[in-house]
Amino acid sequence: MFQREERRRSHAGERLPVGIKNLLSAFGDLRTADGRTRVAHQTRETVWRAADEAIRALSAGYGIADVRALLRGDPPIEKPTLREQVLSRAFWTHFRPRTYAQSATKFSHTLALGFFSVFFAFVQIITGTLMMFFYEPSPERAYQSTSKIIGQVPFGQLIFDAHYISANLLVLVVGLHLARVYLTGAFKSPRRLTWVIGILLLILTLGSAFTGSVLPMEQSAIWLPPDLLRVYLLHTGILPGLGLILVAAHYFRVSRLHGISLPAGEEESPDEIVRARARERVNYLPDLWARELLWIAIALFVLVALATFAIHAPRASPADLSHTPSPAAIPWFLLWLRGMLKDPIVLPMLLWLRDVVGIDLAQFYDSRAWQGVILPVLFALLLLGAPYLDAGWDKFWGRSSSRLGRNRKLGIALGVFALLWVVVFTYIGTPNFPASSPPAVAISQEFLPDDCAPAPLPLLPADCGEVRRIGYAGLPVGTYDLGQFAAPSAERFPNLLSKIQVRIRQAAAAGLADGRGFLIVEDWQTNLKKTTLRITWTPRAPGEPDAFEKTIYLHKDSAYE
Repeated sequence: MFQREERRRSHAGERLPVGIKNLLSAFGDLRTADGRTRVAHQTRETVWRAADEAIRALSAGYGIADVRALLRGDPPIEKPTLREQVLSRAFWTHFRPRTYAQSATKFSHTLALGFFSVFFAFVQIITGTLMMFFYEPSPERAYQSTSKIIGQVPFGQLIFDAHYISANLLVLVVGLHLARVYLTGAFKSPRRLTWVIGILLLILTLGSAFTGSVLPMEQSAIWLPPDLLRVYLLHTGILPGLGLILVAAHYFRVSRLHGISLPAGEEESPDEIVRARARERVNYLPDLWARELLWIAIALFVLVALATFAIHAPRASPADLSHTPSPAAIPWFLLWLRGMLKDPIVLPMLLWLRDVVGIDLAQFYDSRAWQGVILPVLFALLLLGAPYLDAGWDKFWGRSSSRLGRNRKLGIALGVFALLWVVVFTYIGTPNFPASSPPAVAISQEFLPDDCAPAPLPLLPADCGEVRRIGYAGLPVGTYDLGQFAAPSAERFPNLLSKIQVRIRQAAAAGLADGRGFLIVEDWQTNLKKTTLRITWTPRAPGEPDAFEKTIYLHKDSAYE
């Protein structure tokens, strides 16, 4: 009977899983010093093997030792080297060429503008996707859902601000990238189609940034669509989809067909040694890969720091479709369009030609269709055709193509002129540049604008007017005759009154004869003040207006500094 019981236990032990058998054996080994040493050694080997297998699965075949060598910039450990295989086996790295021309990867040559364009585009996709879970694309709910993202969603303020900052930086970096490519002659053959794709990407970037500025449905927007859903689909689906296709085509041509352009001075150097050194190859892994990781880390740190401590997306009042703000705010990257509509440069010249010479071109030029649509389209077509026009110009003069600055004086001069033209008309499009508004309206808009106007440069604070900047606590209740505050003051509120009075006096020749101003501050509701600027003057002719009022409301908790 006892033999039968012992045999039954033996069969039961054989049926145990291998893992339990090993565990029981390990418990037995723990009874002796040698056994404990053996168990510790086996445990370290098992953990190392599991970690090494996990790292290989994540890194397309790299073991722990090779990953450590890669991060240190040391030679590969395993033979034959896995670094060449990783480029073709890993999902992300197989997009990258194995080697690059060392001269083309100089930071001083490219400024990494193409890399950072892709980086900020990815930030846009990630932060935008997160906000899509909470945003409601309807005119009635868009503003409230945006406020909910900022105020109630965990890390919503950070995500919203990071999206705003990266959108502005994306427009800026893409524009600088194209300027760098043009000025260095990198748009010439065989990169002409790559340039065209880049211009299309710039247009898509501007379109995406503009549609994104409309989605919060704020009163300051230049355009308030009654059907917000179509704008939302354009911003979140159509434009990003087209952008991804163009980015893929652009990157394929750069990485697989013609590569990054070399510095012109080295590529066309008469010294054969300089030309050969410029084409020396550098491995993507680990050199360029490690540098890109460093750039990403620095860019993420700066972006999060800016979004947390320095720059917050400006907010205006909810949109009122029955009221159009005057003037409507416009994103900084489109201010040049408004500048063309003001146009104090070309239009006066054409009017002089009409009045003195008799050639009337002003009748065609002085229209919103021409200045706001036709000229920008012609400018875009010139950019698209720049490499082909450049090639035709070289062919016309019977000379070979060259990227050297001394051989492209006219092209570089035209490029610099275009950049200056954009800068000048951007400034003309800012609220600071005199416009054709009546003097009283312009003065009130300067000190009490309808809403905060975007700054003329990206990421600078919005201009909310000096009355808002003084704030609720700095506006004492009362009625103030501005004529009694003609002299500047060291105190902020009296100095504000003096500034308004000076502007009224300066506008006397422009139509504010005998102008007088009054600032009226009232306690309107609990924690809410009503501030009214009233300007009166003597009209030039009977029937013309002789007074103007502008009112804004300031809450105790509002902050516009």
